[in-house]
Amino acid sequence: MDGTARVWDAAGGREPITLRGHAGPVSCAVWSREGNRLATASWDGTVKVWDAAAGRELFPLKGHTSGIYSVAWSPDGARLATGSADSTAKVWDAAGGRELLTLKGHGGAVYCVAWSPDGQRLATRSSDGTARLWEASDAEAVQEWARQDRAVHDLRDRDDISTRGFLRDWILLLPIPWEAGETVARALDRHQIPGEGRGLSGLDAELAAQALDRPQIPDEAQARPRAGDRVPLGGRELVWQEHRSPGAVVDFNAAAGQLTERGVAYAVCYIESDRKRDGLWLQFGCDDWGKVYLNGGEIYRSRSRRLVSPLDPIGPVQLKPGINVLVLKVVNETEGWMFSARLVDDAGRPAEGLHVRLTP
Repeated sequence: MDGTARVWDAAGGREPITLRGHAGPVSCAVWSREGNRLATASWDGTVKVWDAAAGRELFPLKGHTSGIYSVAWSPDGARLATGSADSTAKVWDAAGGRELLTLKGHGGAVYCVAWSPDGQRLATRSSDGTARLWEASDAEAVQEWARQDRAVHDLRDRDDISTRGFLRDWILLLPIPWEAGETVARALDRHQIPGEGRGLSGLDAELAAQALDRPQIPDEAQARPRAGDRVPLGGRELVWQEHRSPGAVVDFNAAAGQLTERGVAYAVCYIESDRKRDGLWLQFGCDDWGKVYLNGGEIYRSRSRRLVSPLDPIGPVQLKPGINVLVLKVVNETEGWMFSARLVDDAGRPAEGLHVRLTP
């Protein structure tokens, strides 16, 4: 979290080498096969390759538009793969940092990348609930793959309804602690949590459910924020900020630029409809707990922790002519913290004639 990586003498007795240069938290550090180079991934959106013995940066990998979760060396050491909160994975030349390929198709942050033992294939795992397997054999295959990738994604962006209609523009307020000064450890010490014998996970669930029920901002159902509005909370001040998700899944950790556990986030957008609409459905999923308000009324609440996929159908819901206010609240226990939402008709097609605004 301090933006550094350190190389330690595993036998002990020597000061570690500190690798400095990242502008954000370091999420991953991976050795090359030979053990002489180290790749570090960061929330600043870059990977850096280091001479591990000297502590000297060799070159950066720049190309992702958001934080990077994972990095992996190919078995032969010639390539690197990265997975990012921008919903893509990338393949790089490990000799100089040249970007070889961008892998598109996931609808959420790419948390994990892994090579097959022969280096011919790459597996990626995403917050959209899927894993994908890709061919990545040689330079010629990479070039052909890139050509196919462009053609396939041009078609998908135009015609595939499964990738269209998701709400990506939001005003966010985060991160908010579950309760000022409250922690699981303190709750344990004070023996105030029902089901104490169920362990830490059970305690987290109890506190998360309480955080979902308790408004962290005044009259949360009626929130009508603008970007830049300030909210005093627990002795500090948070600011509503505009955020556009690169994919169907909005990742709060990516928006915050850090991994946040035991926190609450709000997301608001203003949906302008050209007419009154009945019979629409809101498809919604979140990790871990969620609540949804539409025009001041609660239309959804999760009763237990869940994953962002599959999406729950909420409705039918009604939109009035003009501006409709959608307020989401998502409570995180640990690790992934995200949501996905879109409005569809009875046939599951993205609703037409809607415009998303970020001002009331």
